[in-house]
Order: sequence, then C-alpha cells, then structure tokens
Amino acid sequence: MIALAAAMTAACASAAETATLELGDFATTSSIIEGSTNERGIPVNYQYTYSGGQIIYPAELLSAINDCNGEITKITFRYKESGTFYGGDIEGTSTLCAQATDLTEIPRDAQNKTSWLPYSEDSKATASLDYEITYGEQDYEISYSFAAPVKMQTGKSLLLTCASEITNGMQPMMYDFECYGFEISRGHANVAFFASDRQDFAADYEANTPNQWNGAWAPVVKIEYTKPDQSGIGQNPAETEETEYFNLQGLRISNPHSGQIVIRRTGSRTVKGIRY
Repeated sequence: MIALAAAMTAACASAAETATLELGDFATTSSIIEGSTNERGIPVNYQYTYSGGQIIYPAELLSAINDCNGEITKITFRYKESGTFYGGDIEGTSTLCAQATDLTEIPRDAQNKTSWLPYSEDSKATASLDYEITYGEQDYEISYSFAAPVKMQTGKSLLLTCASEITNGMQPMMYDFECYGFEISRGHANVAFFASDRQDFAADYEANTPNQWNGAWAPVVKIEYTKPDQSGIGQNPAETEETEYFNLQGLRISNPHSGQIVIRRTGSRTVKGIRY
C-alpha cells in the first residue's frame, strides 16, 4: 500500500451504446386508442385547444432499458390523419416530462376516477407541432428529445406527464386525427387523459379534480436510450491495469521494500508516496 503525498482525481470517459425500444408494435400497428373524443389522443388531442395527461408504461415492458440502467434520451409517438375538411397547417406546442416511478398504473378511486400524480420537470422536453393537412390517411410522428436523460433501473416504470396546445388550425370535428395505441392491462388505468377548450393542463393539474377519462389504452411509443459502459464499474484500476514502481532517480524497481519512497505508475496515473 502507498500513502499518497497528494490527492489525485482521474476523470474517466466511458463510451455509451445507443439503442431503441418500441412498444405496441410502434412501426406496424393499425390499432388506435379506443375511447371517447376526450381520449382521442395523448400527448396531443387535436380535437381540443388544450390537451395532455399522464401515462405509465410499467416496468415489465421496459426490461431492455432497466436491466442495463439505460438513460432515455428521446421519446416518439405515432399519429394517423384519417381524412379532413380543413385545409392548411395545424400548429402548436407540446411539453413532455419523464421520470422513473415505482407505480405500475395510475390509482383509481371507488368511482374509477383518477387524480393527477406528482411529477418532476428534471427531464423535460418540448416539441413544436406543425402539420400540413394532406387530405389523406397519412402517418406522422411527434418526438421529444431530453437534454437531461431519464435514468432508469431495474423494477422502475416510466411516468410521462404531457401538456399541449393547438395555436393555429383549431376547428373541432372538422378533421380527424387518431393516435396509434395498444392495451397495456385491461381493467387498469395506465393513462389519464386531459382535453379542454377552456383551460390548459396546468390549471386542471392545480385544481386536481377527479378525472373520469382514464383507461388501459396507451399510445404506441418508440424510446431511444443509451446503455452506460459497464466495463470498469466496481473495479479498482489497480486490479485491471499493470502497476510499476520507480525510485526517485527514475529507475524501475521490481520489489520496493517497506518504508521506501517510490513513484508508482498505474496506467496513466502516477503518484509519489511511501511503500508500507
């Protein structure tokens, strides 16, 4: 062992592998979210000025990410235009907050209503909505990229909180957009929807009025994440790199004796101390 004459910190850069997880047959499904007009879409419901809500994707669907302590960097949803009488662009903004949670579903009360769950803005992304009507059945995607990745781990579910506003082209019932979806767990609430022409999601969240618009149908989703490099975690560099000893004249020493002042080099790290 060596008593260090000075403290030394080594910065270690690790490579991270990028991967993608798709839920609900993201690229190929033709199923859309089932429900009323209020449940037409999430994170964006194009039938209303304001929309949003909360989604929980349970841990059992996220094992590919959780098992490697993945960090989510981008989330994408898929929509379908089902024909319209409105010509022009539809514009708006949408925000998405993402975080790990221990919950596997959104709790319901005795009347099968839900309340909004507390959420964090540590990982928050904004998407600009700008879609040109094509008078046909066209698919399109809405993506959210996170500057601060969402850190996941084994056993954690993913909670998404979204708030959207249509700022141009809002003509309810004049066009029909549908969100591709899949049923996560029948009889449970994995999604709580919000839709209104009078107030935005933030106002409804503050009021926290019990919400009857909830269900098991969630939007299909594509999740991009990074796999942190695990190759040196939990290992002492001295156990994986060769250590060399030198005297003060710079000559290499094979077996330094106790009490001798030496210079130790391990990989790119060099320190001076006393051999015990």
